[in-house]
Amino acid sequence: MDESLRRVAAEVRVRDGLLAPDELAAIRVSLGHSPTQMAELLGTSEGRLSTWEAGTFPQPPEADVLIRSLAAEAEPVAMIH
Repeated sequence: MDESLRRVAAEVRVRDGLLAPDELAAIRVSLGHSPTQMAELLGTSEGRLSTWEAGTFPQPPEADVLIRSLAAEAEPVAMIH
């Protein structure tokens, strides 16, 4: 059943243009957040975040936008000379 959920979640992610599970985890790690800290930032539970990162369930589009925003804010800004 888990594999079926992952397939459906992957289809939803592609359809909706959402970040992939490995991208979610990589962003969290690059920001230096634990799963608990990231879940708090996103206003969700650590368990729910875990399902997104495991690929079992897709994250809501609103959470995806917030994750992308957090990642973009953390990227160094190149100085233009």
